[in-house]
Amino acid sequence: MSDTTSSGANGKIVNWASVPSTGGDLDPGKQARIVKLPPSAQPSHQTLQQQPLEPAKLYEFFSRETGSFEVDVPIAIASRAFGESLERMRAAMDEPDQLERENHISLAWSKALGLARFVGTWPAFDEALSILFTVFEGHRTIPYRTSELIGLQKVLEILRRNPLPGDEGIGLIFDSLVEAGFDLNAPLAGLTLDEDSEEI
Repeated sequence: MSDTTSSGANGKIVNWASVPSTGGDLDPGKQARIVKLPPSAQPSHQTLQQQPLEPAKLYEFFSRETGSFEVDVPIAIASRAFGESLERMRAAMDEPDQLERENHISLAWSKALGLARFVGTWPAFDEALSILFTVFEGHRTIPYRTSELIGLQKVLEILRRNPLPGDEGIGLIFDSLVEAGFDLNAPLAGLTLDEDSEEI
């Protein structure tokens, strides 16, 4: 087997293993002309803080007709709608007037439940939306408590970041709502769950 650490260069045998890789083999005249970076310009090894990118931002395009950024992809539309619903829920939390507070909550629900047109597109989305429908149905005539609004904000934030939550995401949504005080079994009230029952 031949020696791979040495080979010919300009007719001379050079042992490459002994040649420094830092430019130490250059003559002093060339070394003097090499610009050295000051310590402040040296590359740093600081960790960058990365913000998660919302799905809606991935699909945005500038519309000349409206003069604003638009989205036309269902998952991006869903992400944006959940985000707008979340903003309304936050506004409701900060609203001292009860009537205005309920108005913010109604607008939040209209944004989220308007996504029903996408039911049947993705199973995970359908499951998340059905949980939201259950919460909505259970509070048609009952004012929301602060703890419930906080729980809804957590859920809307999860769905804004990922409108297609996996099993872990669905579990987190369910747990957040139960901890907030929602009764997610309310639609089953009055039903008999026996095998012989004809109500199911």
